[in-house]
Amino acid sequence: MDIDEHLSFCGESTNVSSFINGNFKMKMVTDSFYIPKSNKVPLGEDAYFICIEEEIIGVADGVGGWAEEGIDSGEYSRQFVRIAELSIHK
Repeated sequence: MDIDEHLSFCGESTNVSSFINGNFKMKMVTDSFYIPKSNKVPLGEDAYFICIEEEIIGVADGVGGWAEEGIDSGEYSRQFVRIAELSIHK
């Protein structure tokens, strides 16, 4: 899976299985549900990513008070998780 395909996977349910010491099976089940506040920009203030290959979940919680200053905290959150996820694949 290339990085663009992987990044577009965010938001879908994922099941990841791992074997520890070859005899104990663990399963990480991830899912997300996101509803931005009605008075916010359509993409909301928060962002997340799910990295299936490395079994990593990242979440960035935007600062709502920044909107009063004219700053879109959602843009910061989305950029932060994009850079975090890209750094995993380096």
